[in-house]
Amino acid sequence: MDLVQECRLFRHEIVLLVRSPAFWPSLILTAVAISLAAWNGSRWTNHLAEVQERMTLEQESRWRAHREDAVKFEQGTLDPAYSDPTDRYTLYGWTPWASRLEQRRLAFLAIGQSDIRLSYRITSPAVPNALGHQSEIQNPSAVVLGRLDLARCVTLVLPLLLLPLLLTSSSETSGALSHLIEVHSGSARLTFLRRIFARWCCFCGIAGLLGLALVAILSPGSFIDEPLGLLIALVASGGYLSTWAAVGLATTLQGWSGTRSAMAYALLWFTACFLAPASIDRIAKARGPQPASPLQVLEQRVQDRKLGTRPSLAADLAAELGATAPLPDMTNLAARVENIRRENRKREVASAHQLKETNSRALALARFVPPLLAQRILQHVAGTDAQSFLAFEASHRAMGERRVERTLPALFRGEDSNVLDLRPVESFLPPPDSSISTSTVLSLLYLVLPAGLVSLWSVRSRR
Repeated sequence: MDLVQECRLFRHEIVLLVRSPAFWPSLILTAVAISLAAWNGSRWTNHLAEVQERMTLEQESRWRAHREDAVKFEQGTLDPAYSDPTDRYTLYGWTPWASRLEQRRLAFLAIGQSDIRLSYRITSPAVPNALGHQSEIQNPSAVVLGRLDLARCVTLVLPLLLLPLLLTSSSETSGALSHLIEVHSGSARLTFLRRIFARWCCFCGIAGLLGLALVAILSPGSFIDEPLGLLIALVASGGYLSTWAAVGLATTLQGWSGTRSAMAYALLWFTACFLAPASIDRIAKARGPQPASPLQVLEQRVQDRKLGTRPSLAADLAAELGATAPLPDMTNLAARVENIRRENRKREVASAHQLKETNSRALALARFVPPLLAQRILQHVAGTDAQSFLAFEASHRAMGERRVERTLPALFRGEDSNVLDLRPVESFLPPPDSSISTSTVLSLLYLVLPAGLVSLWSVRSRR
């Protein structure tokens, strides 16, 4: 194969693409779609940061108030209603604790789906369930763009904008330049392969440069802090679009008309982007473990009633804590809260196990669906995937457990737990990947595999 001739023919294909009547409309729509998706992701990220900042200020103010009440209590100047030693639980045990999930530099790439999960948690021993009672933060751009971000734009919108460039019209294949390309190619299959490859390269190059420009504007620190993640996002997006380029090449080599090829392409797009994800979600949930939640709730209510009638509860708790002095009357209520907290912790562990099993099954099936695979890679790079939120919730639960272990025994023994000396708000940041993991490499290979197979098929009969 003459490399110089191939480069010359490649340039001729680019000239044909620029002359195509669909080139400039597709280019304009691509620029609009990517810009709107990046704007929506950036706006949602900024809104989330503002909400978390207000939460942090409110929590710090509440923490200062608790600290002042604790000092007054130790000095004996607190309101007489709080002077009973049994009410130390009010000052220390009910103090809320908060944690927040910090966003990565590239979070705006795939932030749209994260508004179905909380990025901050507030809990206390009085509310043993560490994952409950917060209202959901709503995306401020939901009316205009909903959850559209760059990840959704790449997986849903860009394949449709690539379609007009892949299906060449008769005016593009009947000119003198097109005839010159076919004469020098020596193979109709190789001609189509080169044409699709040139148009895919041009489309991905323009979309990639526009995406990099938006990253430089919205998050310039990404080039320094997360260059590997940015590279993975670009490669994954290009590999995903190569799959759809392979679909366009396959329909072209069948000899179908433009309308028939477009209908086949659109049908595959609808199946892969809408029907397949819904089916995989349903299959993963159906095959995953199903805990009997209503039975657990009924069992918990029975346990609560039993605890309320046990006269030896305070003595049992005193033996468990190693207390030498008799425990106050408030101990029975505090012990009930402690028991509920333990039961809820078991329920949360079971729920987390169920979610982990469901996610693992869904990820195994998603390897066969390019849109889900590409979106998972982009969410992993952005730190907005389900694993990052599960790690954040586990970190929050561990923080609550450590503080409860310091607070409750000290309260029951009448000691100072120094819980108010701890930080009022903890931050959790998903650690960025220092290297490309094996699963990411395999996922990228899965994305480019269809394009490679169709390319080999297109040249298999070349003479």
